[in-house]
Amino acid sequence: MSGSLLLRCTLLTALAIGASPARAELAFSAYRFETTAHGSHDAEVAFFEVPQRHAHPDGPRYKLRVVRLAARQPLPGAIPIVYLAGGPGGSGVGTARGPRWPIFDRMREHHDVLLFDQRGTGLSDVPPPCPYPASLAMAELASARQEAQATARKCVEEWRRQGIDLDSYTTLESAADLKVLQQAYGSAQIQLWGMSYGTHLAIAVLREHPQIVARAVLMGVEGPDDTFKLPLSADRMLARHAALIAAAPATRERYPDLVGDTRALLAELRERPRMATRWRPGAAREVRITEFAAQRAIAQGLGHRDSARRVPLMVRMAREGDDSLLAEYVYAIDQGEGQLQAMPLVMDHASGASAQRLQQIEAEAARSLFGHALNFPYPEIGAGLALPQLDAAFRAPLQSSVPILLVSGDLDLRTPPENAERLLQHLDQAGHVRIANALHDDDLWLSHPEIGTLLHEFFAGAAPVDRQLQAAPPDYARNAYAEIWRELKGPLLGPMIVLVATALTLRYGWRRWRRTRGV
Repeated sequence: MSGSLLLRCTLLTALAIGASPARAELAFSAYRFETTAHGSHDAEVAFFEVPQRHAHPDGPRYKLRVVRLAARQPLPGAIPIVYLAGGPGGSGVGTARGPRWPIFDRMREHHDVLLFDQRGTGLSDVPPPCPYPASLAMAELASARQEAQATARKCVEEWRRQGIDLDSYTTLESAADLKVLQQAYGSAQIQLWGMSYGTHLAIAVLREHPQIVARAVLMGVEGPDDTFKLPLSADRMLARHAALIAAAPATRERYPDLVGDTRALLAELRERPRMATRWRPGAAREVRITEFAAQRAIAQGLGHRDSARRVPLMVRMAREGDDSLLAEYVYAIDQGEGQLQAMPLVMDHASGASAQRLQQIEAEAARSLFGHALNFPYPEIGAGLALPQLDAAFRAPLQSSVPILLVSGDLDLRTPPENAERLLQHLDQAGHVRIANALHDDDLWLSHPEIGTLLHEFFAGAAPVDRQLQAAPPDYARNAYAEIWRELKGPLLGPMIVLVATALTLRYGWRRWRRTRGV
């Protein structure tokens, strides 16, 4: 029996026989929940403890945070909804503070909504970031891999020196935390609501602890073997954007061959990397752009609506000799990788990929315009670091009779709709809401008014449904000047309004003074 399989069996046995110490009920206290744009709201917060490793219930423990949005009109027997954020590394509490708040608020009409900070996230005993920064985005693939591995090795050594138990950061351990939460909350079952990586965690709960799950919503599905992405999914998404562009006369004229221009740009950079100046002011304006850097910039840019709308302009400008916008994307990626975080690094490495998936990734990378850019720095970053690796059973297809509603976006590169279609093959009670023109993140929540209604009805007990929705296509950028104005007008709009109002007031006052003087 493999060490990973033995750990799984020990963990499940410990949970089944109640080997963990007696758990007190959650002690909630008043909490003022502040959102970024939707005011503040009454809520409650509690902390509870879980073993760092559930197979060792008497060992060290983590303290995890949960915020309760209490039902406004609670119904007898209403089953609480537990939200699982994406990442890995996202905060369930932090997610609800942003633009998705109205959806969270709607879900708590009859059900308590529990915003859960998973182990290593939010305020749930987060390990310190790695003190060794890395600069990876501007390098070639081979050197970027070497730098990533060297940085990860130093980080892992430092975390272990500080006594951080890296083996405790696996999706199976987090799944066991949900069972502890369910028991501490005193509910016979819970409803799961996962987004992106949160769906990966929800699937693990459905497999390992199916008896505690009444139903589940999975938005942006990361299946059991979807942690590492298929490279050709980036090519498919690029082609879908090209088709949308071709369908509108204005964009068709501006960007007649997005795929061809992308291929030509990457070929140019393969032959000769170049230096470019970012268009934003500030330090570190000079950026080196390699083929690999451009592959990552375009692939990651296609992942979100705000950045995807600029990708055609970025490619066209670069083909015409202006790399300033491409340099901004490369620089942003480089800055975003400044510090490795323990939880997401180990979680993704532990979930890993099956041998068949890895073979498919290698085969597709050889054919894709984007090569290995979509998965970098995985899987190589964890090589030789003795990080946990979950067994093959973890990545097997989920078979479940629990009612499950899947939500996908046709333009979602991070969690493409094909992930949900594969998962559906083994589910007895499942529906798929597929949103045309929707990308990742907020698009899966806010791009169509019916999304919230479908979630609300499903959590209230409706059967899962198949539904096709139509979101607006991205508003593709027109030119660099319009984009610069778009960035400036936000911070400048307030002062401009004050300036115009002041000018109008002075003009009105001057006219009144002239009239009173008979001028």
